[in-house]
Amino acid sequence: MVTPRARSKVPAREQWLAAGAALGNLLNAVHQLGFGAIILSGERCFDPELTTQLGIRPEEFLAGFISLGTVSEMPPSKKHTLPGEVWTCWTPPAEHKAAAGTAHPAESAIK
Repeated sequence: MVTPRARSKVPAREQWLAAGAALGNLLNAVHQLGFGAIILSGERCFDPELTTQLGIRPEEFLAGFISLGTVSEMPPSKKHTLPGEVWTCWTPPAEHKAAAGTAHPAESAIK
């Protein structure tokens, strides 16, 4: 459950990011201990009947449901993709360069 605080020194988006990081760390810890885990979210997190039954207040939000358990069968291995197969470098269109008038310092360092 996430309860963003509007009058906090920490912006709401950072509060959400911290909640996501905590969930990720929980999954990492569970997997490191040899168990399986998954976070499921989606429409179930916004179901009014479910949130009422769980006592979720209007200013609170469900980030997801964590399922933990023992792995009975390892998932099939997957093909590992090399970084060069998916990584790209964005370059602005020519009209953006012309409008700026000068090249970005990093751009001249690459040449």
